[in-house]
Amino acid sequence: MGKQYDIQTKNWLDKTSATGVTQPTTAALASKYDLDHAHHSWVTQCDKDATGNCRMDGAAKVQCKGITCPVRAPLAYVDNSTGILNPYLHLATQYGWANAMFQTNQGPSFPAHQFIFGGTSAPSLADDHAGTFAAENMNGKGSGAGCIASSTRFVQLITANGAETSSNRIFPCFDHNTVADLLQPRSITWKYYSAGANSIWTAPNAIQHLCMASGTACAGADWKANVDLNPAHVFDRHRKLQSAPSHLGYAYRAKLRSCGHQHRRRPLLGCFHC
Repeated sequence: MGKQYDIQTKNWLDKTSATGVTQPTTAALASKYDLDHAHHSWVTQCDKDATGNCRMDGAAKVQCKGITCPVRAPLAYVDNSTGILNPYLHLATQYGWANAMFQTNQGPSFPAHQFIFGGTSAPSLADDHAGTFAAENMNGKGSGAGCIASSTRFVQLITANGAETSSNRIFPCFDHNTVADLLQPRSITWKYYSAGANSIWTAPNAIQHLCMASGTACAGADWKANVDLNPAHVFDRHRKLQSAPSHLGYAYRAKLRSCGHQHRRRPLLGCFHC
């Protein structure tokens, strides 16, 4: 059985309520709907006051997309009485991820995974210093992500003052150091598990010195050695751990479950591990 994680489960701030608060409902971890999480939805949820501080009462205005969106879908949380969230909580408590503050990224999956892997979604070191970041997922005609996307694809940038303009869009291929560049000189091995080279969740595909794009494929030595696009064998390793000490098996199972993509179940922490 599980233990409820440390979140507020009543009286959520709600600007659409006459009382200013609402009682959240519970939701399944996996579902066929999704809350919009583009940057503008972050701004909506923030609901800045005249001094520029977030009132944090705008979640009810965030749109729900997909199949069978429930009423007031943003105002819900996943109950952990069955322990379904324990693998995620294990990762969060054992690997030092903070959950009591805003992340720098204020947008969807592509920039989020760039932050996980490289500490920034800026295209370059200079852009990072200037506060210019990739703000959204890929757009434009064609398909793919990162350096191996179709040439007609682009990513929207956001400036330090929060501006997103049509003139500030670029091809989604960046180059700057990542966590891999810190590990390799110290002879620390790493793997990035992903089910597809062209996914917006596969952060290394947007880092040119790792991807080394050749047409529609990454051909770099680091990519070939460290980006695992067929992680089924990882589950074979997992099965061998069933007879291992419980703390070892559990830690490994937690990592595997964090990479589950059933329906809209996203990896909360990405699928990078060293």
